[in-house]
This record gives sequence, structure tokens and C-alpha cells, in this order.
Amino acid sequence: MKNHNADAYNAMGLCYQTGLGVKENAQKSFELQLKGAELGSPCAMYNTAQNYYLGNGTEPDVEKYKKWVHMAADAGYIAAQESIGHDYWVGENCEQNIDLARKWFEKAVVGGSLRALAYLGTLYVSGDIIVEDGKEKAYRKMMNTITGGFVYGIVIVIAITMLLHSKKSQKKVESIE
Repeated sequence: MKNHNADAYNAMGLCYQTGLGVKENAQKSFELQLKGAELGSPCAMYNTAQNYYLGNGTEPDVEKYKKWVHMAADAGYIAAQESIGHDYWVGENCEQNIDLARKWFEKAVVGGSLRALAYLGTLYVSGDIIVEDGKEKAYRKMMNTITGGFVYGIVIVIAITMLLHSKKSQKKVESIE
């Protein structure tokens, strides 16, 4: 790694993390992934964030987690964008903010994340994002997810279909009374 290749540092860090070809060493893994992050690898930035979050090879540090996960997300790393969206959605490591969750999930979707697409659909269905045709829009998003072959999307489409069907049945019952 004489030429200071950021991704090579990250890859070696993963070897030490998993014990692939070397003796497992969490601290050495952390140091190598941090070096890769400092040299600009978005993947290493994300791994460094996760190490700070979980305390792998270092002390847990939420502020450093947030710093590195945002750097990775800003560099276009989809898993980091998903993580930030999820954090804002559930209020983990930050105050809950559905608008910011939506923003980060949408960025991840643009990058090709089917998981983020499923999360967005869930936000529509749950009513956390209110639009006039919310449930139908969520259904369309989930249909796009199925096209991509994402299992979560299939499960959510079934749930949405059942929800829409039960709402229509409720309206029929209410209209009879």
C-alpha cells in the first residue's frame, strides 16, 4: 500500500475485521479503514462510521459516526444515504425528522437503492408522508420495487394491497349503515 490507495486500506481493514488471510484484529481493522476514509474512499468512510457506531476497534462515538456517515453519503455512498435516512426516520442518533428521512431515501433511490425505495413506500403507507394519493403512490413505488426483485417490496406490496382492500371494505360497510 505504498501508493496510499484508499480502497486498498479499506480492503485490508476488512481482512483484519473478518480474519481473511490474517489474524482477526478489530483495532488494526479500524486503523486501516480510518486511513482509507481519510484518503477519500466513500466505502471506507462508511465502514469507519459503522466502527464508531458499533465500537469495533475503537470506543463508540456517535458524533464521529455522524461525521463519517455524512461524508460517505455526500460522496454518493448509497448505504450511508440509507443509514442517514433510517436514522432520521426512527430518530436514532438525531431527532426524528421525516422530511430529512425522505430526502436521504430519495437520494439513495436515485443511486439505485431498492431498500430505500421500500422505506419510502413505507413512509407513504404509514401516513408519515402525506400526499393526496398517498396509498396509491406508495403502491406504485412498491410495484417499482418488485420490478427490481426486492423481497421487502413484495411483502410491503402485499400489506398495502390488504390495507387498501380493507379500507374499501370499510367504506362499503359504512355506506350500508
